[in-house]
Amino acid sequence: MTILSETAAPSEPKPAPLSAGRALNFVVLLGVVSLFADLTYEGARGLNGPYLSFLGASATAVGLAAGAGELGLTNVGTLCGDCTQPNLLPEDTFDRAWLVAVLGEIPDQAAALRQIHRALRPGGTLAVAEVFGIDPHYQSPQTVRRLGLTAGFEPGERLGPWWFFTQQLVKPLKIVERHQDA
Repeated sequence: MTILSETAAPSEPKPAPLSAGRALNFVVLLGVVSLFADLTYEGARGLNGPYLSFLGASATAVGLAAGAGELGLTNVGTLCGDCTQPNLLPEDTFDRAWLVAVLGEIPDQAAALRQIHRALRPGGTLAVAEVFGIDPHYQSPQTVRRLGLTAGFEPGERLGPWWFFTQQLVKPLKIVERHQDA
């Protein structure tokens, strides 16, 4: 006589929690996909693509901003101006800034990073993304890190390999000294 017993099926492994780095890579990937869609539509058929190009906005920046809008994010936008000019941006205002394949196009990179540093709130992050091969003015991870340190940023996490990376640069928190009366 054979006795058959049912055994419990092996449990499925639980997926690992999504890390901040993986989430940021996903957001950047969405922006890249949106960029190519916007390049096709806006550049060929719409009015915004040629107009923004005339103003000097890169297709990458337009694609990321449009992608954020498509995701329903209302607190994301683009600013057009000379970021090397003192006091163009209000001090301690922004939580995050992105430079996507644009740092190499800025003639005075040190001045631009100083002004962005000034405009970020303490603890705010500047994300510098560069892509080798697509951008003729590509900046290496070492160059981005060195420029960030010179402007007063602390290096944060770097995502991606040297040829397609995002370097996070963090504005340090202000330290408030407390004096005790004797």
